[in-house]
Amino acid sequence: MENSEQAKILRDQGLYKYMDDNKTLFTTDVPMTTVFGKLKISVAKELVSAAATETNNTGFSAEKLYAKSIACEMASLLGSRAKVQFGNLNERVLFNSIHGGVSYYYNASDATSGARLQELWNGLNTNVTLLTVDYMTPAQITVFGTKIAAFVELGGTATSVNVISPVCTAEFKNDLKNSSALVKNIKDLGKNFKISNPTFFNGLNYACKIPPYPVHHTPVNFLVTDSVTGEPIEFVASTLSISKLTPTSNEEGLIAFPNVRAGKTKATFAHKDYITGSLMVNVCRGVANNFIFKMIPIIKP
Repeated sequence: MENSEQAKILRDQGLYKYMDDNKTLFTTDVPMTTVFGKLKISVAKELVSAAATETNNTGFSAEKLYAKSIACEMASLLGSRAKVQFGNLNERVLFNSIHGGVSYYYNASDATSGARLQELWNGLNTNVTLLTVDYMTPAQITVFGTKIAAFVELGGTATSVNVISPVCTAEFKNDLKNSSALVKNIKDLGKNFKISNPTFFNGLNYACKIPPYPVHHTPVNFLVTDSVTGEPIEFVASTLSISKLTPTSNEEGLIAFPNVRAGKTKATFAHKDYITGSLMVNVCRGVANNFIFKMIPIIKP
């Protein structure tokens, strides 16, 4: 769960304990006694649903996102080449069944993306004799299949908005919401003790506050590929105008800036075999900030 949600749980537990320790002070106050009973039930429920959230972790997976990016880039490359050949052969049914745009695969949900990638692989593999060897090789189709499997078989999600922590279940979010509403009611009802028992009143107000918690910056990830082959590029040096880090892409063409503040920023990419390029991006809080940059190879004499 996020740090803010953990802090709310600590607040709810602390408030319940404070009221339980001082319940003799409001035994005759029916509204306060009633809401205290509801808080007890709500705190117990949110602890159970929080535990379930941690156990059933279907949250954001950077590895799955990277695998999806690579598979979708390869789908775009092979799909585009297949469309050209099917067009040359006047195979209109096959031509219309193929999608060469990366967004068709990448922007879909993980389940839909996996199904679309598999559908493309099936079409290429079935019609491999029409495509080889000038437009693609059987080996490329085999590699494409391994990239699809690498993406589909990974746990977690590539599209979750929560990129820091496991995604909270709807039940847990609802339980937190109910507890927060009860906290507000307790705070309002506690005003009755401002004059008669200021010590209890001040302690109650303090217990209603959410404790401080650390705030994470947003991670930003880039996939760098060859604009001609679609293959990932290793050893690309990168910079981000709002970061002091200068990471280099790994063998999968992946570059990660783990802690970046939100806002517009300029990314640059340099490699000895490619034209240095740049990209303006807008980093947003609470969403997966993942970008693809295609580098143009230097034509050597």
